[in-house]
Amino acid sequence: MWKRPLGDRLRLSPPKAARKRSKWADHEVVRLVELYHVYGNNWSRIKAADEQADQPLLHQRSQVDCKDKIRNMRRNGQLPPGEETILSDGDGRGDSINDSHQGPPWQG
Repeated sequence: MWKRPLGDRLRLSPPKAARKRSKWADHEVVRLVELYHVYGNNWSRIKAADEQADQPLLHQRSQVDCKDKIRNMRRNGQLPPGEETILSDGDGRGDSINDSHQGPPWQG
């Protein structure tokens, strides 16, 4: 068994390798914002909805990645007007948005 001192404790397994970071593609951001508009802060439902889509776009992103991306977009003023807070009907779902656009919905 692999053991290494960790303060006053022993680490029983080797440290995990850090995941490689990758820049968010525009199509990933668009999908995330669309699903965020529908499901609000329910990150597991956002991931599940993307996985059930004909072409999953967020398969390389975790729920935490999605949460962090939305948080950073809020901080940097990159969310569309009115989407800084998602209004929900109580079950975590908002209204659907039209997905026939080519770019982000806030860029007409």
